[in-house]
Amino acid sequence: IAHSRRATPEHASATGDEITASADEMLAIYDIARALAGQVSVADAGDVVAKHLRRLIPSSLCVFYLYDSVNDELEAQHAVGEGAALVRGMKVSLGQRLSGWVAANRQTISNSDPTLDSGDLARSPSLTLRSTLSTPLVADDTLVGVLALYSSEENGFSEGHCRVIEMVAREIARTFKRAFEFENSIKRDAVTGLPSLKQLEQFIDSTGIGQAPHDAQFTLLF
Repeated sequence: IAHSRRATPEHASATGDEITASADEMLAIYDIARALAGQVSVADAGDVVAKHLRRLIPSSLCVFYLYDSVNDELEAQHAVGEGAALVRGMKVSLGQRLSGWVAANRQTISNSDPTLDSGDLARSPSLTLRSTLSTPLVADDTLVGVLALYSSEENGFSEGHCRVIEMVAREIARTFKRAFEFENSIKRDAVTGLPSLKQLEQFIDSTGIGQAPHDAQFTLLF
């Protein structure tokens, strides 16, 4: 026996809003996939994802923790937003803190306290973070890392935001896996496994030593 129900104007409006929201989400994910095509840099890929995620999930800070299987830890390889420079390079052991737990258990956590990741740093005047949305990055059943969004609002993330970030994570995991493997391959000499000249050049560029005054003095220990 089939039952029919006449939709009220309020119900029809709510359904229409949900359809519109879903269409916007799918379009944004399609845009992310298209924008990531050919990206081999963690930083470039991170900038693309953070830019598109802002359209769907308001946040103050976006952090990409990538998993180093050798040291069994996550490292904040890239960050975009408020206080990005403060958290970039932060390391978390697998299973420890918030992002370490998300990585180890491969489960999304929403509206957790940011201090579980960064300690008192999350409460510093330059950050003032209040809630976290964190989801694992997994490609072909291999842990790649964790994508974490931080908000300055209490309970800043909704169930809809959880759904979106999980869809995005599935889409970008392989891209970050390739980028991380590529960057690590050029940082190590193929024969000795030691840090390469390319890694030294990247370090010099990142620290600004190359733009130092001509009379500045440095020591290279060889």
